[in-house]
Amino acid sequence: MDNKSPQFIALRNKWYQKLKDEGFHDIENVDHDKLYKYNLGRSSSGSRNSAEAPDSDKRQKEILHYECNARYFRLVGHLCHDEEFLKATADKPIYRKVWEMHSDGIAYKIIGKQLGIHKETVKKYLRKFRPMLQALIDKDENDDGSHSD
Repeated sequence: MDNKSPQFIALRNKWYQKLKDEGFHDIENVDHDKLYKYNLGRSSSGSRNSAEAPDSDKRQKEILHYECNARYFRLVGHLCHDEEFLKATADKPIYRKVWEMHSDGIAYKIIGKQLGIHKETVKKYLRKFRPMLQALIDKDENDDGSHSD
C-alpha cells in the first residue's frame, strides 16, 4: 500500500487515534506540538528548564526533551528492580505493578483503569517512592559526571 494513498492515510489516522485514546505518548516523535510533560532537564543553575525556547532553538529543546524522557524512564525501570524498592513493596505488589507500568510510559489514567484503581491513587503510589527515584537520579548524575548542581 502506498503511504500517500487515502486508504493508508485513513488507516494510519485510525491507529494514531487508537493509540492516543489509550494514553500512548510517542516520545520519539519530536515534531509534535504537545510534548509529553516529563522534563528532568536542569539548567546549569539547577533550576527546572521550563521557559519556552525561541523557534530557532526548538529542535535543540526537542532533543533535550527526548533525552530527558529516555533518562527518566530508564531510571524508573532501574527503580523497579532496586533491592530496596523490592523489599519496601514486598507486601504491596500493586505498588510494583504501578511503577512497572509507569516505567513503560503508560499514562496514569490507563494504569488506573487497567488495575481498577483511581488515577489519583496511581499518583499517590508513585509519590510514595519518589524519594527512592530521586536517590537513583542523584546517583546517576554523580556517576555520569556530566551533570552538575
